[in-house]
Amino acid sequence: MHQVFLLSDKWTGLFIVLVGVYTALLAYKILPLKAGDPEFSANWHKKYGRLMKVLGPVMILCGVGALLLTFLK
Repeated sequence: MHQVFLLSDKWTGLFIVLVGVYTALLAYKILPLKAGDPEFSANWHKKYGRLMKVLGPVMILCGVGALLLTFLK
């Protein structure tokens, strides 16, 4: 069980990077939020688009930092 937790701690930064990339892709309208409902996507982008454009890259940088700290120990 201890091995599982060590492996989980090692790859947490990668998960953060992947979530940050997905967030950035949603924010820049590369991936659709809901493909069948463009009005919903437009409202979501008006409400959260600016925030996600900032949070996506910040999450990517934090994830890369966590990965570097993990593997440089």
